[in-house]
Amino acid sequence: MPMDVIGFTCGPLYENSYLAILDNGQAILVDPGFSTDHEWEQCKQKLKDSGASLSAILLTHAHLDHVLGIPVVIADYPDVPLYMSDRFPELWQSIPDQPAMFGVDFPVHPMPIEPIRLVHGATCEFDGVSFEVRYTPGHSPDHVVFVAYKEGVVFGGDVLFKASVGRTDIPFGDGHLLKESIETQLYTLPDEFVVYPGHGASTTVGTEKQSNPFIRAH
Repeated sequence: MPMDVIGFTCGPLYENSYLAILDNGQAILVDPGFSTDHEWEQCKQKLKDSGASLSAILLTHAHLDHVLGIPVVIADYPDVPLYMSDRFPELWQSIPDQPAMFGVDFPVHPMPIEPIRLVHGATCEFDGVSFEVRYTPGHSPDHVVFVAYKEGVVFGGDVLFKASVGRTDIPFGDGHLLKESIETQLYTLPDEFVVYPGHGASTTVGTEKQSNPFIRAH
């Protein structure tokens, strides 16, 4: 059975949180941006219905809209580890200051867990289901994507969107780095790989290489 990816649109910025049900009875939560108890309860019910056990949280980057749900998740699953990039830990540490930094009015709760840091090229292994970590700065300096080769899936965060790319007109944004990340870390993947982005609809690597209006393959 292929990986079953269930998306949840969360919060005022319409962030995508993903529950990935693996074929080995485990589940992975990617970028839990739940801003209300109701949003988290919807995901928790899907997890319960699947019969899978939550094994890990994967974080593409530490922008506020992608981490808001971590406290409620950990309250219910206190032993679940959180994995993210080893680059620029300052962004994680700045979470309490990010509403002012980005000009948004989000309630911020203290993060109840410290992340396990992953280097570029590392592999997260869950009983035969593997995610490769690829460092993809540009939208944020700590950004990574998670690639499941056997399943043909990429959890892409805010790097590459359907017919768009991640913003760089924000603190620590860098358009040149974003372009390089997309060209070297995403467009080098097989065309048929499905990209699940941090906002908006899913797409494929091949579709964006051919028709993305911002960055196309050479």
